[in-house]
Amino acid sequence: MNKSTIRFVIITVIGILALIGLYFTWQISTFRVTSTTPKNNEVTAGINSIDFNFSQSVGDVSGDNLSASAQILTGISKKDAKTVTVGVQNLVINKEYTITLKNIRSEKGDTISEYTYKFKVKNLDFSELSEAERKRQLDNTDKGNYDNPLAAFLPHETTQYKITYTEPVLESTELPDTITITMKFFEPGSNAAPATPAQKQTYLNDIRKYRTEALNYLKDKGVDINKYVMVYTEPDLRNEFPKGYVPVQENE
Repeated sequence: MNKSTIRFVIITVIGILALIGLYFTWQISTFRVTSTTPKNNEVTAGINSIDFNFSQSVGDVSGDNLSASAQILTGISKKDAKTVTVGVQNLVINKEYTITLKNIRSEKGDTISEYTYKFKVKNLDFSELSEAERKRQLDNTDKGNYDNPLAAFLPHETTQYKITYTEPVLESTELPDTITITMKFFEPGSNAAPATPAQKQTYLNDIRKYRTEALNYLKDKGVDINKYVMVYTEPDLRNEFPKGYVPVQENE
């Protein structure tokens, strides 16, 4: 190897090391969202929160820092120094949503003027989720198990439906726990659209049958539906079933 080649190799290595150094410096010094849990391609119906992980410690947050494309938000809070949790509810399978974080400040004073999180709700099995999301869901399920009577028999799952529960994402909220009933089958046809009126009717009949089975399971366990927020993942026939707890609107 001649001197010119050696010099070229040395310069190349130094250049690569310099770029790596600049990259890590940028990673550390730039205030940004590093990841979300769950990722936008594995948001499943029934979850009650989404975590936004930042590169630096985050300052105070409030509802002014948050908006969404639909009425799905229940609040925003700091989970730890670098993680912000956004509460969500009533997510519908196959529907697309957008959550926007606005003017999020770091404790150092840096600001993210806007961060957009777009996702489509899927009917995913637990095994299809990333390790981070599986751990988060298990942690949320384990939290308060000793005091929460629902933990004794939920989640519950059959071949046709599943029932899960989630606790309010904010401790200060007066809302009760949320019980979510999700069907495990899809409408016939492309993109879960009914292929024929007959198939559509069969689908609706199955919704009635298995949603009723799920509610009967809860009643057999002594659950008073009226004491919980009830979420039916599929939008069809919701008006035929108990609405559960509904906050009383105070007169102005």
